[in-house]
Amino acid sequence: MPTGEHLTHRSFHGPNWCTLCKISSESTSHLFLNCFALITLLHNLSSSIHFSRKWAGDDISSAWDDWFNRHKGSKLQSLPLIISWYVWLARNRSIFDNRPVCWPHIAACIVSEYNEMPKPQQPRVRRPHAPPLINKNTPWAFFDGAANQQGCGGGFILFLSEQYFYKVKMGLGAGTNNFAELITLRHLLHFSLGHHCININIFGDSKIIIN
Repeated sequence: MPTGEHLTHRSFHGPNWCTLCKISSESTSHLFLNCFALITLLHNLSSSIHFSRKWAGDDISSAWDDWFNRHKGSKLQSLPLIISWYVWLARNRSIFDNRPVCWPHIAACIVSEYNEMPKPQQPRVRRPHAPPLINKNTPWAFFDGAANQQGCGGGFILFLSEQYFYKVKMGLGAGTNNFAELITLRHLLHFSLGHHCININIFGDSKIIIN
């Protein structure tokens, strides 16, 4: 972010102090980690949002990593990002609009933004899905279809034996993904009957078509 520290590296000649605390020079670590104004803001927020300690570290990256790891699965994970965004807005208004920083108003905005954040959803535990066992003594087939903006298409494999199997793909014109799956299955059935294949195991990954 274009803090005073980075602007100096770009040969910018101008004031380089932190406009929020007016004590130290402005750097990313100072503005989002060590600034007296930020520490005061965090102290005031802790009673409203209920967190015990601020993020801390040698630099902003390690500080935020520590915070994120300690609050996994909690809304508190988002807090550094929300606070830093409002601190950055306050810093810009102070520099470019010469507006005084109203910390109670900023704190209220942060609390409102935080309360509107949805709670993180817990990851669903997926049951292990065993692949189907294929009896190669009986002919089997697999079909699939797909659609995009250009149209839809499908394909299938018909396995009669180790020596005889077919791979077929086709374009199906305009249609949805479900349409492509259904028409591909229809072509597979006709193709199988044309090769005198009556007893067959058919596999697919479209739950709606299989049901």
